[in-house]
Amino acid sequence: MLRSPLQVIDGHYRMDFDDLEQQFSSGKVKVMLLCNPHNPVGRVWTQDELARLLKLARAHQVFIISDEIHADIIFAGHRFHSMAGFAGENFASLIGSPSKTFGMQSISNGYIYTANQNLLAKINASLDSMYLGHSNVLTNYATIAAYTKGEAWLDELLQYLENSINRIQDFLQQELPQVRLYPVEGTYQIWLDFSNTALPADQVKQLLVDARMAQTPGAWFESGNELMFRMNIASSLTQIQEAFKRLQQKLSA
Repeated sequence: MLRSPLQVIDGHYRMDFDDLEQQFSSGKVKVMLLCNPHNPVGRVWTQDELARLLKLARAHQVFIISDEIHADIIFAGHRFHSMAGFAGENFASLIGSPSKTFGMQSISNGYIYTANQNLLAKINASLDSMYLGHSNVLTNYATIAAYTKGEAWLDELLQYLENSINRIQDFLQQELPQVRLYPVEGTYQIWLDFSNTALPADQVKQLLVDARMAQTPGAWFESGNELMFRMNIASSLTQIQEAFKRLQQKLSA
């Protein structure tokens, strides 16, 4: 597996297109796994960014598998663009599920889309060989109900999440300025930077444990992110606020 770390430019994460082109042109890359929207940094890739990526992939015959499971969780001022919306879809595939949008992880139901019929036949054959090419009647009806009756619920969810993000940002600016929240464009994950605490990563981890905040270490996603942590905010705002207050107390002690 090869990696192409994101760049931070003017406080925002960007794809490193120079690095991608260099790696693609090596001939060693056959498939790229794309996360759109991006987990954990919360970027929603723009149409121009995706078009530029797809142009590189076409030029070097790199197939893109686009994980779009967070596609419905997009915040104000941003718009989701699927790889399926671009011409020449044989260079892109997408996978998704109602699980993230509607909190339905227990139904274990998802979908794969590709315009490449040969690839689709291989995918179906592989799924059937593992007896995964079907679901049960309950998951089918749950999925149909979510996508046909869930719009009002989703609208309320997005409002709730945006309000939570704004409250977290305000608290950090006023009470915990040494902890930085990167801009959140989509997903219900937030990406926190503890670099300005002047504490080593193991101490930050212990502070989070003591504050009873279950966060995912950034090093799990990419080396060099030892002082970055991902937090899931698909929770009640009251619990989130209490957790940050505990963290403030631990950092101030």
